[in-house]
Amino acid sequence: MEVIVPVHDRARPLARAVASVAESGLSWGEQVIVTVVAHNLPVDAVDGMLEDLPAEAVVTVLPCDDGLPSPAGPRTLALERSRARYVSFLDSDDWFEPGALAHWLRLAERHGLAAVIAPERHASGRAVLNPPVRPLHAGALHPRRDRLPYRTALRGLLERAAILDEGLRFSTGVTNGSDQPVSLGLWFSGRPLRFASRAPAYVLGDDAPSRVTRTPQPLDAEVAASAQLLRGPWFRSLALRDRQLVATKMVRIHLLPGLALRTLDVTDDKAAHECAHAAAFLHLARDAAPGLERSLSRTDERLVEQVLAAQPDLPRVRDLLAQRRHFTRPSTLLTRRLGDALRRDAPLRLAAASALLPLRLRLRRAATRPNPDGTSTAPASRG
Repeated sequence: MEVIVPVHDRARPLARAVASVAESGLSWGEQVIVTVVAHNLPVDAVDGMLEDLPAEAVVTVLPCDDGLPSPAGPRTLALERSRARYVSFLDSDDWFEPGALAHWLRLAERHGLAAVIAPERHASGRAVLNPPVRPLHAGALHPRRDRLPYRTALRGLLERAAILDEGLRFSTGVTNGSDQPVSLGLWFSGRPLRFASRAPAYVLGDDAPSRVTRTPQPLDAEVAASAQLLRGPWFRSLALRDRQLVATKMVRIHLLPGLALRTLDVTDDKAAHECAHAAAFLHLARDAAPGLERSLSRTDERLVEQVLAAQPDLPRVRDLLAQRRHFTRPSTLLTRRLGDALRRDAPLRLAAASALLPLRLRLRRAATRPNPDGTSTAPASRG
């Protein structure tokens, strides 16, 4: 198998990321190799970042000078050059827990999987409660029943041939969300997938000085990858219920929080400008997935109506954006139509699935877990 690590910043802890592969439970060369993609960086500079790796490490550095602030280019380049059966994407500020790759690979080979979705945790030890899969279900995943659109980050193990055979490609011309066409394409392909809930985790580093996908940008740019997907023929070919699931997630997780960041503490003129961008996206989403609002909370549905108004009431928009942050209120847990509260992606069921997810995750009890930098982490949060 091959681990692909794009790096775009000399300040990234690249050696830590690559060194974690040595603790993955697989032997260098025979079972695992690493490809580091020098993204708009000189190759010799990246070589210098890897000077302290052990001699047995099998690491190749590829140049990728596309001038774009997006991981899509380096990921595509490495994927097309790879000859491995399985690949795993690793961000340069993240790392694998010891034994992770070996565990994921055994699971993939045992069940002939197209993808293994890895559990995630923060460097602090706090577990990421995602994807919100069925609490009592074990075995192959279903994209709708297990709410897989809520996990589009490609962290885990992927069968390279499955990606290429399905014709899946990363979005171009966007700075974040470029992995959505690949992840969603795999989730809805009908190929076998599993969540390695009790396996060692993919760890999200919190110490990188910059991260491309976290850089502030206008709202229309923030949701550009989602808009590309909604306009495309693949999305329009999905069943209506699947389109609703994906579009509702985009509105709930990407659009409305993004709107809050850009309207709560700015002038009315700027807020109105961002509301116009949000309205354009909502028109696109509702056209591509009619009825998507059925799974939204009462607060979110009222907010959508305000944003779509000819003249949005900005104080009301701000009030609703603030209200949606109170996750335990009836208005944020219940849908406008009571029957819709039973939909799989309605707030109440989604919250319940997320709250129960720690029962499926590998237990991290009283013993702390060492990080590659020598610090210790607290046991994972139970939600």
